[in-house]
Amino acid sequence: MAIELEDTIRREIGLGSHYNWYNGSGSCQEIRFNAVKLLPDAIKKHADAGEQITQPNPEVITILEDIARKHERSEYSLTKTWQAVSDVIWAHCSAFFDAPEKKVEKFVEMAQHLREQYCSSDDQQINS
Repeated sequence: MAIELEDTIRREIGLGSHYNWYNGSGSCQEIRFNAVKLLPDAIKKHADAGEQITQPNPEVITILEDIARKHERSEYSLTKTWQAVSDVIWAHCSAFFDAPEKKVEKFVEMAQHLREQYCSSDDQQINS
């Protein structure tokens, strides 16, 4: 069920099933900005509906915004954003059954993962 929900959320925010569908198009920058903007409401909608996903975590959403704005190769890419969004959706789904203290720990670990994996100082950063 979680995999279906992850796919549903990615579709709802405009990312589709795979980032290769978009890379190289001139609209990638707008697509990734919009996807990150829509993600918290999409997660919340499904959580409020009683689906197996926890409420959106503001810290990881903030990091996603940073990835989308500063850590892609160019305005024609959304690879890192797509992968990071997928990681974040997975974390929200997998945290559903966790005790409150475990959820906190899971999102702290996710924030660290996002920074290490997608926000390294070696990235060629773009201005937006």
